[in-house]
Amino acid sequence: NLSMGNTDSAIISEKQLEIYQLETFFTRKEILHIYETFESLNPDKVREAFMAGNYQVKMDYSEVIQLSELKYSPFKDRICRVFSEDQSGDMTFSDYLDMLSVMSMQAPKDLKAT
Repeated sequence: NLSMGNTDSAIISEKQLEIYQLETFFTRKEILHIYETFESLNPDKVREAFMAGNYQVKMDYSEVIQLSELKYSPFKDRICRVFSEDQSGDMTFSDYLDMLSVMSMQAPKDLKAT
């Protein structure tokens, strides 16, 4: 949906998109697609925070484990704690991007092992 992409890119500032690109192995387009997935967990909460420039809004662990990457994983509790900045299992968008980046095919094997 092209109009959604345009809307989402306005929600995440260009500067913040550049930061996400530098911190991960994802392209701008991939980051925007990942944002749509993250936003779908709690659209009002995420959209309102991002529009206000609050990119550190956290999804509760109970919301995070609904993500398709985690939903059926027997390791979801541990994965969420490892990638959650405060080890609570709650995740910011940045935590979620970090998790997906490490799990991505582009990540070097030594990064996946740490």
